[in-house]
Amino acid sequence: MSINFDKNLNNISVDIINHKMEDKKDIFPLFITSLIISFWAMMKYYFLHNILSIDREVIRKKFYGNLFVDRTSDLMRNLRIHARTWRAMNFLYNYKSIFVHKKFFQKQIEYFWAQIDNSKAIRNRARVVKKLTQEEVAKRNKSEEINILSIASGTGQPLIEAVAKFNQYKINLTLIDKDQDCLDFAQKIAQKYDLTIKTICEDIFNLDKLKLEKFDLVEMIGIFDYFSEEQTNSLTEKLKQITKNNTSVIISNSCPNRGSFGLTWVMLWPLIYRDESDFKSLLLSSGYSDIKIVYEPLKFHLVAVCKI
Repeated sequence: MSINFDKNLNNISVDIINHKMEDKKDIFPLFITSLIISFWAMMKYYFLHNILSIDREVIRKKFYGNLFVDRTSDLMRNLRIHARTWRAMNFLYNYKSIFVHKKFFQKQIEYFWAQIDNSKAIRNRARVVKKLTQEEVAKRNKSEEINILSIASGTGQPLIEAVAKFNQYKINLTLIDKDQDCLDFAQKIAQKYDLTIKTICEDIFNLDKLKLEKFDLVEMIGIFDYFSEEQTNSLTEKLKQITKNNTSVIISNSCPNRGSFGLTWVMLWPLIYRDESDFKSLLLSSGYSDIKIVYEPLKFHLVAVCKI
């Protein structure tokens, strides 16, 4: 079956969710400061990687990014080392409770980086996911079981917090990730909300090898940031084997933004950025339908609700 991409692209609705979001952009001096720090980090990386031929991961773990980032703060040092993992996301979600007893200067450094647009946009994305999840669950019958799956879940915090509000519903929540540490942490979050969740430590590309029930709702947040179109298509084909007819799927992708330069060079956290048109085309080529796309207010992230 052929797909008229131009026609389908125009039919996909796009909106912005602003409710209870961090929508105030960085003031100009703050942006310039982060840009200068990022430029210095890029030049340092270029020298280490291109001139001295040192591997990216070695640079990440053995070298500091900048005096005003991970040289001053142990927490920021760990954030750089563990970029692209649940530990970094946990800091961005919960920074206020993580550095409550730090020394003044160290705390200011950490607070600065927790408040830049990149960090605010990540928290906004989590809020969007919670809101969309709650909307999807609310459409279901309270008396019927609802099976929800998070793929490459990390700690699953946004999803757990969203589901916790539906204590009268029969919800079975399953988290899949290849890092057992993050799944153990997810269990602690679930206990906080008196929830019972199922966790599976496995590579997500082995979905078809697992004996899983059919799911009503699937969440895949931040995965497409790292995957090519071929990989996303492959994952979708595996996903089709464990979903019901008309299953809802929540998917996100980072879009080109003014914070990407700092994320790439200070944290050594490169992503595959897709604009609105690219994201729509990717979803259509992967076989998703009934697509609705929303931005978080800073427009760093796109989040789609669609059917599979």
